[in-house]
Amino acid sequence: LLLGGIYLLGAHLYGRRAGLLAVFITATFTATVNFSRDYLLEFPATAFVTLGMYTLLRSEAFHHRTWCLVLGALAGLSVLTKTMTGVFFIGPILWALASLAWHHQLNAAGRKNFLFAVVMGVLVAAVWWGPNFRTAFGYLIYYGFQAGSVPYDKGVAGPLSLENLSYYPRHLIYHGTSFFYALLFVGLMMFVGIRALL
Repeated sequence: LLLGGIYLLGAHLYGRRAGLLAVFITATFTATVNFSRDYLLEFPATAFVTLGMYTLLRSEAFHHRTWCLVLGALAGLSVLTKTMTGVFFIGPILWALASLAWHHQLNAAGRKNFLFAVVMGVLVAAVWWGPNFRTAFGYLIYYGFQAGSVPYDKGVAGPLSLENLSYYPRHLIYHGTSFFYALLFVGLMMFVGIRALL
């Protein structure tokens, strides 16, 4: 599913050859191999998010209702797989809505299709979250912010401390990409940014 979604994204944006190259790089990438052995469901959740990004593209900014419904279903499945993966849909969807509003193209049909996507996502996620909401929410609050989180507290300044904010980037570098690939990525992003400004 993940490789299929990556191929579809690459082929849709840049052509078939780019899609195949993206699949090859992903399949042989150090972090992909490492996280494929992870039993915390990040890997299957990533597959649903990737396919969701493809369906968002295919909806052409909420102009095609069928793709909007599939987008909502995939967002719901990603939340069922790993709760926090829902946040990865927020940025791209807000960007699409803001872009439509900026160009005065956010018509009634687009707003309706967006709402259909949201309703579909909620219905799919409600399969488990509906009957278990109180228990699961209480669990997240207790172990995330209350007494259950105390054994994991390292005494840092707070949620916005440098240690907390750098947790995922550090682990991605240490256990996934390695310093070499991380520096290569930063260098490429700087190169692309400089070229875009010139």
